[in-house]
Amino acid sequence: SKVRYINPQINQLMRNFLVPKWGLSGGIITEYYFVRTLAVVPEFNFISKGFKYQQPYVQGRKRFDYLQLSVSGKLSSDNKDDNVISVYIGPFASYWIYGMRYEVDYKSFETLKDNFTFESTEYSYNRWDAGVLFGIEAKFTQSKRRRLLIDVRYEFSLVSNDLKKVDGTNNRVFVLSIGYLFGKF
Repeated sequence: SKVRYINPQINQLMRNFLVPKWGLSGGIITEYYFVRTLAVVPEFNFISKGFKYQQPYVQGRKRFDYLQLSVSGKLSSDNKDDNVISVYIGPFASYWIYGMRYEVDYKSFETLKDNFTFESTEYSYNRWDAGVLFGIEAKFTQSKRRRLLIDVRYEFSLVSNDLKKVDGTNNRVFVLSIGYLFGKF
């Protein structure tokens, strides 16, 4: 995931210090097709968002774990051999369930590792996140009841993470998923 600062001066200053971080995601998905090529897709996922940062004497990372609900509209190709390419777009809402910070200060040689508490006075992150996601996926039929899924999506948060409006960060997340879909196709 990547962080974008609303304030242009902070965005320019911090751009060189922030690096995207890999995280885990997984969940449950179902598809309701109205016709062979048009569907609505509700999903419930666990997703890890966060970033790494590097300043002159400090290096660290922050991780925020969310439970996320999304509902997308999907347009699929009508391919006769059951290999399908689809594009989708829709809103999402996320609830922050856990956070962690790890930081190393190379000047004082101190290491800090702590879990975020939601009542902290040091920082005030928003527990709710909401925004828009869009992506493309490919499904390859393995058998009558199993398909290989490759999914690439981008999620853009419309809610500021920082309740105190100090840095005005928003989540921006790229997700690459590879998995299996089970059921009757």
